Amino acid sequence: MHVVATPSPRVEMCRDEDVRAIMRFLHDSWAPNHVLSRDEALFRWQYEGALRDGRDDAPPTVLIARSGDRIIGMLGLTYMRWQQAGATYRGAWTSHWFVAPEFRRSPLSMRLIRRAGQLGAEVIGSVGINDVAMKLLPNFGYEAIDEIPRWVAVIDPVKTATLILATRTDLSEEAEVRRSCQERSAPRHDRHRMTNCVVSEWTDDDANGWDTAWERSISRDFTGVVRDSAYLRWRYLRHPTFRYRVLITRDSKSGEVSGIAVSRLETVQDRTEQVLRLVELLATDRSASDSLLVRLVSDAWDAGVAFADFYCTKPVEGLAEAGFHIEQLRTTLFPIPVRFQPLEAGGRPLNAALRLPSTLRGTLLEQLSQDALYVTKSDGDQDRPN
Repeated sequence: MHVVATPSPRVEMCRDEDVRAIMRFLHDSWAPNHVLSRDEALFRWQYEGALRDGRDDAPPTVLIARSGDRIIGMLGLTYMRWQQAGATYRGAWTSHWFVAPEFRRSPLSMRLIRRAGQLGAEVIGSVGINDVAMKLLPNFGYEAIDEIPRWVAVIDPVKTATLILATRTDLSEEAEVRRSCQERSAPRHDRHRMTNCVVSEWTDDDANGWDTAWERSISRDFTGVVRDSAYLRWRYLRHPTFRYRVLITRDSKSGEVSGIAVSRLETVQDRTEQVLRLVELLATDRSASDSLLVRLVSDAWDAGVAFADFYCTKPVEGLAEAGFHIEQLRTTLFPIPVRFQPLEAGGRPLNAALRLPSTLRGTLLEQLSQDALYVTKSDGDQDRPN
């Protein structure tokens, strides 16, 4: 009997003509109707080849595993620049690291993650990692962040309580839920109070001013993704699906840019309630961060938002005074929902893991303890359509 040998799996970079096949693989082997399996513009934006190669015509940065002509595994890479200890490193966020079910007991997944480390990125990280991957990554030099703090400001306690109760089958504690939300509600600030800053909407003319503030002040003692105007344009202003609002603040006397805040409004699926998702808050001083937070919370009040949240490892000055508190999903009696497409009860803490350059290996948790590490939900692929 003639036996046909099964070809050994090979790992290679995606070509432009592979995009549709990868999207089908996501649908078939990851999650049916996953957004990246049906939205090619979002897929190409998330894995934009120009972020790695500087070429507008570069194919998406996705590693694929093949057996013959069949795709049997993938690992997406979103390239970025990482700053730490005054130096800048080439980096990449990974996402959608998986293989077809019949290969999950093989070393193929390990081949993919090893290959990712050979593609020129000195820093590799991931945000929102499942339990299996979290156990494996330390074997490859990754350091884990068990939980990125979630800061929450309850704007409308009635609407927030309604969302919590909509996820519960036992309504016997309705009074306690409503009382808890009332106790956690943020104070209402006067948006016209005297400050040293002027807050306005971002325009293209603000790019140079922001880059100056970034280079001269914010990037000092900063550990995280370089958030210059080029990054802001790609990550927020040119997003193919979400509409982000970028606020900028200037010193009222000098006119110099002193901070930014990036947010978006999310409407809960099949409901009318809205949530403010704050994804960036960076400032040169406390006056700038206060001004941005007052504007954000005041506008949230005017818009009738249920609550605002902000995932960030760095405790930005002024958050607590603006009414934000850290929501501990494991210990809070009535946790505020995390997912809204559709609305789901509670949620799991958002974690992360990073593999730093060999000269910095072992310093991540030190940077975290010193409040130098700045990682938010919008790093990686966590703030995207479902």
